Amino acid sequence: MKKMRVSVEWTFGKVTQVVKQIDRYQQHKWKLSQLGKVYIVAMLITNSHTCLYGSQSSKYWNLIPPTLRAYFRVAGNRINV
Repeated sequence: MKKMRVSVEWTFGKVTQVVKQIDRYQQHKWKLSQLGKVYIVAMLITNSHTCLYGSQSSKYWNLIPPTLRAYFRVAGNRINV
């Protein structure tokens, strides 16, 4: 389980690396900002980046990320913002 936990931590680290606004959570006023929606957009951007360039987790687990077209076809069906 430790290997899985570490790869999940890599993913959260990549989100804050790709979208710097998420890392400034102290500046957000809780219940006054739409942090949940911002995080969903940040995940879409991060996942798009992973589709194009791969990630530490995909290299570690020897997985090939999907194409952008395949990702957005699936993601578009699941996201209700």
